[in-house]
Amino acid sequence: MRKIFILFSMCLLLTSSVVFAKDFSNDERWYWAYSSSDYTGYVDTKTLKYDPETDTAEIWVRWEFPNKNCTMIYQSKIFYYNGKMSTSNITVYPYGSDIGKTYENPNSSPYTPTPASGDEKVMEVVAGLVDRDNKLKKLEENKKEAEEQKQKEIEEKAKAEKEANEQAKQEQKEKNIINTGISILGSIWR
Repeated sequence: MRKIFILFSMCLLLTSSVVFAKDFSNDERWYWAYSSSDYTGYVDTKTLKYDPETDTAEIWVRWEFPNKNCTMIYQSKIFYYNGKMSTSNITVYPYGSDIGKTYENPNSSPYTPTPASGDEKVMEVVAGLVDRDNKLKKLEENKKEAEEQKQKEIEEKAKAEKEANEQAKQEQKEKNIINTGISILGSIWR
């Protein structure tokens, strides 16, 4: 009885690993970016981050390699300001397996994607998904408005100082007139 239970448990375990194998094909979070005869790339829309201040994006890209029978998930960063990108982690999932092998490279050097490559297309797709052009435009408008506001405050401060100086000069002039009048009256009464 015990042997049957162990055998049944092993069969259940093997069956469950097949049932739970990584299958990214039906996951709506992945947005198609590029296809060639060798591979297809998708961008993860749920983890996508873009910072217009630094003009960089943090992304996860899924590359399907049917000829190699595997899926590779890349954790990458795009540096739009200089047209480069870097990949810090790659996890490889053999087809039919839920266990991936991760290769880490936290100090990876940025590289320029090859023209017309999957990486270049991913950069274009991500720019569209995060609405990069409009965010950069809005950032520039906000910077311009902030600079105009700062200039306006400087001008208002200068105007207030000028008015205060003119007021002080006028008050000093009036004091001088009064003092002159007092001096004249004082000399008359002596």
